[in-house]
Amino acid sequence: MANRKITAMTALTAPATDDVLPIVDVSEAAAVDKNKKITVQELFKGVPDGTAAAPSLAFGSGDGDNGIYLAGTDTVGISTGGTQRVTVNGSGDVSISGSLTVSGTTTTIESTTLTVDDKNIELGTVATPTDTTADGGGITLKGATDKTITWVNSTTCWTFNQDVSVTSTGALKVPVGTTAQRPGETGQPTAAAGQIRRNTTTSSFEGYTGSVWAPLGGGATGGGADAWVVETDQTVTQSYELSSGKHGTTVSPTINSGATITVPSGAILVIL
Repeated sequence: MANRKITAMTALTAPATDDVLPIVDVSEAAAVDKNKKITVQELFKGVPDGTAAAPSLAFGSGDGDNGIYLAGTDTVGISTGGTQRVTVNGSGDVSISGSLTVSGTTTTIESTTLTVDDKNIELGTVATPTDTTADGGGITLKGATDKTITWVNSTTCWTFNQDVSVTSTGALKVPVGTTAQRPGETGQPTAAAGQIRRNTTTSSFEGYTGSVWAPLGGGATGGGADAWVVETDQTVTQSYELSSGKHGTTVSPTINSGATITVPSGAILVIL
């Protein structure tokens, strides 16, 4: 037998769709008919549909239940461990059956409507959450100017940069508690100017001026539609200064030790 020189074949790294591969057609009975060829394009178009448990394009090394398969009409599925995990249908809709973790700087959602079944949305879930890491967190609605709801750690308050309108026929409920439960009292959060609450000890509404809690004026009261009497507390327990440019009247109050009433120059306090 004459010696033949065997030339090593050159690797093809980017086959064209009409390049061909040799294939043995085992369905042919005659040996002469078994040797055939198939294009690269037809080879990958002709893979079986497969299932989640046995995907048509799977991995070796005993992981044959992990891969890609036809999950339905115009729907491609990805399975792991023999279970469907991801599907993409003909409309481009994607369904993920497990948890989704997105790593990166920005996640952009361009859908018109975002629907969430969970009734609680968590923000600021860093490794070790603190009030400092929460500072500045919230929600921003983009408009001509940003409309924000923001947690401000220094005031321990949610801050709205737009007005809040109560448009229903109900009522706005403010915090309710005893005098001992006021912000600023022992064991309570720090008080901040502008806070409003209902004091159940004094049965009155009150606001924090930045230095003291003061009753909010409710006008005169009386029986039925009558408004003929203004009720005042009988005891002064905290120091108070009349507002600039205002006069005041009160009825024979008892001023507790440590409480001081300050009347600015030009103001008049009438005690009946």
